[in-house]
Amino acid sequence: MQQQGLAGIQKRKYAVTTQSDHDLPVADNILNRNFKLEKINQKWATDISYIQTNGG
Repeated sequence: MQQQGLAGIQKRKYAVTTQSDHDLPVADNILNRNFKLEKINQKWATDISYIQTNGG
């Protein structure tokens, strides 16, 4: 491979981006995994996996 000018691709180490040991407020779990509805639009849920910020 070296004679051909080829090189293998190395996997990058997984970068941990979650900081669990912070002093910021955490929202209460008011749903408590109870997703049954008594009427329409009573409960909404979402998951934000990516938000671009100036701080990274």
